[in-house]
Amino acid sequence: ALRVWAGSRPLYKDVASTVSDRDLSRDYKLLDHRERDGVDGFISIVGGKFTTYRLMAERTVDLAAQRLGVDAPCRTADEPTEAPASGANGAPRLFWLGQPLAEVEADQSYGQLICECELVTRARVDAAIAGGIANLDDLRRDLRLGMGPCQGGFCTMRAAALVQEARMADAHATSTANLALRDFLEERWRGITPVLWGDQLRQERLDELIYLDVLAVDRLPATAPADDWLVPVAADEAEKE
Repeated sequence: ALRVWAGSRPLYKDVASTVSDRDLSRDYKLLDHRERDGVDGFISIVGGKFTTYRLMAERTVDLAAQRLGVDAPCRTADEPTEAPASGANGAPRLFWLGQPLAEVEADQSYGQLICECELVTRARVDAAIAGGIANLDDLRRDLRLGMGPCQGGFCTMRAAALVQEARMADAHATSTANLALRDFLEERWRGITPVLWGDQLRQERLDELIYLDVLAVDRLPATAPADDWLVPVAADEAEKE
């Protein structure tokens, strides 16, 4: 286990149900209010999760089509969804399995890897920065930077350095890059903490030695706003901070 995360999940419980909340089904529930409440023309879909949303939509539309007398065959299982929106670097957010490795082998860019775990090259990071990323988390979402076994142990400092390099004309480039580095490491730490054991604990201890003992990131000067660190900070604001 590399990382864990948690969030709220909607579960359906009928008012007449005697099942305890802990034992509620994790499945979705399609409610036909004509049969349930005597209200025609009203359908609800509740529960479920992101990975079942398309199936839930299919079941809901099937019922709506049935109520409207539409008997055309459903194409949902056979028709591909539209291509995902492009990332900040203009490249698709999704890759086929093995694509990063194929691209690195094609141009022999092993020496330009910023994130070795996920095979993210400097060219991809530079393009994403030029495309207007807002923080290092954008790089993670677009390129999977920092999502491998080391959870950002080696690539975070490299990515922050590229951000600073791209913003050298900004007087606050170093400060904002420092803050981006700290914010990203703290976010990664939250998901790693519950699974620290064995190899993952050894990896995190190494990361701690790198970032706290060698680089002292907890003492680096950083004055930019946390939520929009790419926005230059006015001189009077920096002085107040």
